[in-house]
Amino acid sequence: MNVTDYKLGARYRSGLDRVEAIADQAARLVEKKLGERVGHVEIVVADRRNALEVLSKANQKLAGTTRKAPRQGLGSGYTTLNPGGGTLIVIDAEACAAARNLDETVVHELVHAAQIGRPGKREAILANIRNNLGIDRVSYREAWAASRQIKADEREALRLESLARKLR
Repeated sequence: MNVTDYKLGARYRSGLDRVEAIADQAARLVEKKLGERVGHVEIVVADRRNALEVLSKANQKLAGTTRKAPRQGLGSGYTTLNPGGGTLIVIDAEACAAARNLDETVVHELVHAAQIGRPGKREAILANIRNNLGIDRVSYREAWAASRQIKADEREALRLESLARKLR
């Protein structure tokens, strides 16, 4: 697991320190609960504007394009494929500070990292990214199925946020 920051101001440095302190323990908790590995994970901590930039650049690199996706809400964190392999988690330290949910966000996103290891998941995420960038459109049926799966994955990650109480 690799934890870094991207253009993170001093105001949110404590968020980076906390993520560094809990990331490995949170990953072990998630792996034990799910019985699945989180794999190689890179966590990038940034403020809101720069978190969106990291996510956008990663998705562009994955799709091999310079096209920009429509603006999207990031929430406190976002998990996607890492262009270098593995999984990329982008944590918005600004949103986490406001909501006081940094530990829960780290656990939530690590659940998504474990989900990415499931059969067909990487391909589905890449197809979704390419669709969002306007490269390869997916059919209505495929979009509907992807939406249902995303909602199921979110419910699972939300249920497991309670593991954050075990972090020290």
